[in-house]
Amino acid sequence: MAKNKRKKEYKELYNGVREIFIRTDPMGLIEGGSPNDEYDSEVSKILPELKHCNDMGDLQSIILNVFKDQFDVKATSDDFYDIADEIFQLYINKTV
Repeated sequence: MAKNKRKKEYKELYNGVREIFIRTDPMGLIEGGSPNDEYDSEVSKILPELKHCNDMGDLQSIILNVFKDQFDVKATSDDFYDIADEIFQLYINKTV
C-alpha cells in the first residue's frame, strides 16, 4: 500500500511541476507552438534531485544546470528564482 501511495504522490508532484513549467514557459517553447510535453524531460531530471535540496538555492542551481545541459542557456540561478520557489513550495506541501 505504501508503494502505491508513493507512486501517487510522485505522479501528483510530477504533474504539478510540469504545470509550473508549462505556465511559466521559461524558454518560450509553449508560446512558440510546441506541445505541452516539451518540458517533460527537464521535469524528469529535476524531480529526483528534489530530495537533495536543502533550500531554494539548491533547487535554483539544479534547475539552472538542467536548462544549461538541455538548452545551452546563458542564465544564472537567479533567473529561475520564481520557478524554483513554486516548485519548492509544491514539494514541501506534497512531502509534509
